[in-house]
Amino acid sequence: MESIKISIIIPVYNVEKYLSECLDSCINQTMREIEIICVDDCSTDSSGKILQNYARMDSRVKVIMHETNKKQGAARNTGLKYATGEYVWFIDSDDYIALEACQLLYDTATKKSVDMVCFNGINVVMDSGSTKKLAYSEYYTDWPKNRILNPAENYESLCGYFSVSPCHYITRRTFLAQFSFREGCYYEDTDFTLILFASAKSVFCIAYTAYYRRITPGSTMQSPMTAQKKNDRQKVSVALRSYIEKNNIQKDHFLYRFYKNNSTLKQKAFSEQSIFFEKMCNMLQKWGRLGRFILKLESKNPPPRQKNRYEPQRSNKCFHPRPIGGAASANSNFYALGAKR
Repeated sequence: MESIKISIIIPVYNVEKYLSECLDSCINQTMREIEIICVDDCSTDSSGKILQNYARMDSRVKVIMHETNKKQGAARNTGLKYATGEYVWFIDSDDYIALEACQLLYDTATKKSVDMVCFNGINVVMDSGSTKKLAYSEYYTDWPKNRILNPAENYESLCGYFSVSPCHYITRRTFLAQFSFREGCYYEDTDFTLILFASAKSVFCIAYTAYYRRITPGSTMQSPMTAQKKNDRQKVSVALRSYIEKNNIQKDHFLYRFYKNNSTLKQKAFSEQSIFFEKMCNMLQKWGRLGRFILKLESKNPPPRQKNRYEPQRSNKCFHPRPIGGAASANSNFYALGAKR
């Protein structure tokens, strides 16, 4: 039996509309030595049946059923327990990947002998119907490309925007086994990825587009803020603060800078601001016509949006393969296409 080179782990929950496209992009990889571990987190639609059909068609597809809904972090942890590949790639079940991605990423990881390989992606923006709009996103802006980085020691060299999604890198399984996602919550990948990067001794970042991330109205991350989301966001801040204090992380460390500067982690400020505006809106509502007039003006003239320094920047110096219907050559010299900084 051939050894598994990459374990693809896919948490699945009520994604019957997009699941087949995700699985097709995995089973049709140019590299055959992969396993596709799908963890059904108690789907209530036909996702389970779709998984069983693919498992019957392709023995590399393994389906694991959760008895109760435990959310994405727990599903990823479950998949990791069953993984046997040399490297692990987490993929969301409504996304898809380039057909030659596994081969190119694995070849890079083994040639450079690194813990992690990071890459770029395409945001597939869906409207209310089924129309796709593609938008390139460089997930690791300003990170040195095409050379081995040691974040555990040379942490000051890492700056700019980088993605906290575990879908945007592959990781050596023996290294990854030391870590786990927080379970039963949102934003479980934020502190996971940051701590993973901070612990890695060898990371190789390439200007290669491997991942197609679907953005749909009403998805978990696009849905309105809730009390649970606010609480879970605060847990990220607490987890990072605990790691920073425990490991004596310095202020020039990228993890500390992310903790201090990324607006999504400033939960206290968000909470206080939300409470203030809620009280203000309630007061204006009591003012009758004048209050409603002021609220209407505010909604039409929101304050100018300040650009977040961690937002991705566009770049044309990147290799974009076709995902399905014509893969790029596995022998492409994609290293030479990296964005020079």
